[in-house]
Amino acid sequence: MESMSLEWLLGSIPNPGLIWRASFNFGGEIFPRLVVGHSAGSAAGVIATKHLDLSVVYIVGMILTAPAMLAPDIYHRYLEPTAFKLSEAARRRPDTWASREEAHRWLQSRFPWNLWDERVLRLLVTHGLTVTPSNINVTLKCPKHQESVSFPDTISQFSAIEQFQKICRLIPLHVVWGTKDHLLPEVVQGSISDEPQGRVAR
Repeated sequence: MESMSLEWLLGSIPNPGLIWRASFNFGGEIFPRLVVGHSAGSAAGVIATKHLDLSVVYIVGMILTAPAMLAPDIYHRYLEPTAFKLSEAARRRPDTWASREEAHRWLQSRFPWNLWDERVLRLLVTHGLTVTPSNINVTLKCPKHQESVSFPDTISQFSAIEQFQKICRLIPLHVVWGTKDHLLPEVVQGSISDEPQGRVAR
């Protein structure tokens, strides 16, 4: 399966570093940001720092929730065997419902959402869905084909963990995991912040 990475997306637009840097600059003043990301969004935030001059305080810290970034050896040992199954499951499942209430009932009855804290599930239904162009149904804000290609996309995951190692002593990085994680065992979670490998979250 062909993978799509942030590197590929950034490479498709001119001077991506300038565009990213411009988002921190209004009227000639630099406004430091606290970056908050989840899953692939965490990886995207870390990778994007490649295009910043870290001698200038653009970012005061990052909160990375269940970040989608792994060292190659950890990925091949623990995630690769299931990556394409997860990708196919994401591609095949429904992504459009008649209403938010119907979406909530469907998600609530199926793995992994039936393991979620109800408050988090409600947040997904409230903020993670949008009305379709026909204004009849609701659908996922993140199209399922985008989620599908993220599982086997090793380029972004490996690039993110490499950049994490470079910036972890320059920018405060805080990594957050859920109490129950249905995808990644604790050994994988612990591998992201690995001091002997030069990766430190604080």
